[in-house]
Amino acid sequence: MMLPSVDLATDIGHDYVPDDSLSDDYHCFVIDLGTAEDRVALGYQYTPGNRKTVHHVLSTLFTPDSLAAIQAVDDETPEPGWSCFGGYSNIPGATAAGALGGWVPGVTASNFPAGTGVDVPAGALLVVQIHYNLGGGTDPDRTRLDIAFAPKEDEAGIERLKTNPFPWPAFTLPPDEKDIVVEQVMSARVTAKNYPDGDAFIVGVAGHMHLLGTAFSLSLVQGGGEQTILEIPRWDFHWQGSYALVEPIRVAVGEEVKIRCVYDNTAEHRAAQGMGPPVEVKWGEGTQDEMCLGYLQMIDNLP
Repeated sequence: MMLPSVDLATDIGHDYVPDDSLSDDYHCFVIDLGTAEDRVALGYQYTPGNRKTVHHVLSTLFTPDSLAAIQAVDDETPEPGWSCFGGYSNIPGATAAGALGGWVPGVTASNFPAGTGVDVPAGALLVVQIHYNLGGGTDPDRTRLDIAFAPKEDEAGIERLKTNPFPWPAFTLPPDEKDIVVEQVMSARVTAKNYPDGDAFIVGVAGHMHLLGTAFSLSLVQGGGEQTILEIPRWDFHWQGSYALVEPIRVAVGEEVKIRCVYDNTAEHRAAQGMGPPVEVKWGEGTQDEMCLGYLQMIDNLP
């Protein structure tokens, strides 16, 4: 997949060498996007400078008046950026203004569904969290970012996109077991406050697990039945991505979604993934941990 255009090209600003005292280095960098006016992003592409170590990239947009608060966090350490296991989206004194996606293995360019986009305010600051797994070495990384913007004359007709995460962290994977099913039904996050007309439309979907995952599904629960939104019967950590729906799916206020993740924590499967002997595994951001996480991209009205 390719972007329709590259209107802004930037990077993390440094050749960062991961901390070799850690097995997993979670590091944040702030990127001044340099937007002189409000824009609407149609797509983006993160390109890791070192694919052997970069496990994922996550992002949060901040308003320009957040610079001092972000810089204060950055200045606490002498190296470029700062250590941030979970603090890339909640920085004291900084005002979040959305997100600009991320990257996991298997992803190239990410184009938002036709007729939709994400607001990028004038002077926006982007904080990216990059997870480096030191099993891939300590060679430097300089992750890049390309953004495609909508033409100014088209912005008014673009429906703004919201991405809702659906995590289920309350699980433990016992050692030496396979076909371990983790599933949970939860709110679809369509509320009368955010969607006063009573419904939203799902236009995109993604799922995320780590190396022990074998199958993933996300479904909409409505009227006593289920409608499958995404099903991946043979999960591969190194082949991940987001998917645009051919036809949007309507979801009403109060409806629910079900996330289902299946894992294999046996010695045979772990060996095939380059992992050590079986141990108990819980939710965590490290490559040797696990996740059960879905994403739905929603819009209020059809374009």
